[in-house]
Amino acid sequence: MLPIIFGVSNKYYEQAWYKNLKRPGFAFQDIVFIVIFPVFYVLEAIGLYCILTNDNETSILTFGIFYLMSAILSGVWSVLFFKYRRCDLSLWAFFLELPVGWIVLWLLFRENHLAWTFFLPRVIWGFYAIFANVAYYQLNKEFWDAEKAKNA
Repeated sequence: MLPIIFGVSNKYYEQAWYKNLKRPGFAFQDIVFIVIFPVFYVLEAIGLYCILTNDNETSILTFGIFYLMSAILSGVWSVLFFKYRRCDLSLWAFFLELPVGWIVLWLLFRENHLAWTFFLPRVIWGFYAIFANVAYYQLNKEFWDAEKAKNA
């Protein structure tokens, strides 16, 4: 719930600089993110429950470590993109998060297929997010370069 509260309370999507970015043709409206991320978090909570009710303590700890890494990298992306306006660096956070997500899926598939199905949509979403991030960077390169120079 904390990521939802944090994201909505900061209203990053309402900032003027963000509204003025050129959007790729395949970009979703901002309202989609407000709806889809709570759905992802609910699915992940159900998947997490499936894992926590598992008797294998080693898999619970391993999964927890990788899930925490994924959550931290997701938060790093938000801070880099919205607070520091560094689309280039935020893309690296995605590139690091995606393999972590695939490791989580692999671990889940080995241990609990039901939990795996609850986590799969978020990892698949990661591919869209990378393409969108690259498109935003390419369409708004002058803006990102100016922001990078400001923060240097």
